[in-house]
This record gives sequence, C-alpha cells and structure tokens, in this order.
Amino acid sequence: MHVRCSVRMILFLLGYVANCSWATDDPERIRIFTDREYSPTQHATIDVRTYNAGSLGKTAQALSAQLSPQPSIALQQAQDKLARHWPKIQAALKTEIEIYALLERFGIVRLPAAVINDSVVVYGLLDIDAIITRWRSSSW
Repeated sequence: MHVRCSVRMILFLLGYVANCSWATDDPERIRIFTDREYSPTQHATIDVRTYNAGSLGKTAQALSAQLSPQPSIALQQAQDKLARHWPKIQAALKTEIEIYALLERFGIVRLPAAVINDSVVVYGLLDIDAIITRWRSSSW
C-alpha cells in the first residue's frame, strides 16, 4: 500500500508540473535594452518594457552644452537652466539612473539584450517572438 501511494503521488506531481503555467506558457516580463529608441511589437500576455541605454549621459551633455568658458558665468548659466527646466531634468536623470541600475543588476555587457522574467539574459535579439523562441529552446 505504501508503495502504491508513493507511485500515485509521483504521477499526480508529474501531471501537475506538466500543467503548470511556468512549464509551458510565455514569460511574464521581457525587458529589452538597446542603444537607440525602439518600439517592439507588443505581446498580449507579456509585460514588455524597453530601455534606451544610448541615452545614458545625455542629460549631463545637454546641461553643459553652450556654457561659457568662464567658470562663474557657466555656474550661473547652469543654475538658470536647472531652475527653468528642473522637472524635465529630474525625470531624465531618474530614467538614466534606472537604466544604469538595471544594466548593472542584470550584468548586461553588450546591446541589444533582453532580460526574461528578470533572470535570463538573451543577447542580439529585438523581436519578441524570436526572444521567446530562444528562451524556450534553451535549457534555462
């Protein structure tokens, strides 16, 4: 009797695993990192987010553009820019910091890269269907 119960339990668990969504379905989230603006085809059941890593440092470049070579004048010009455009500058800096933190978190070393379910990095693909196909065909 004990052996039969164990066999039944194993068969039940095998059936359960085969029907689990993580075993057969699409990933829940895909994060795409590129060096340019990119709008991938959206997927009905996947949270697809894109990040333009090519924008890193652009805010500082924009702030320092066309400043006077005289330090005291340049400081005043920079303060004026900050005062006039602070909400826009703050939003841009927040976005850049988020992208940088995500690149570090996932250990991304080249672009384009896709991060699936915040755990698997796939390089060189931008197409959602191709990313899913690579994810399914690999032994993660």
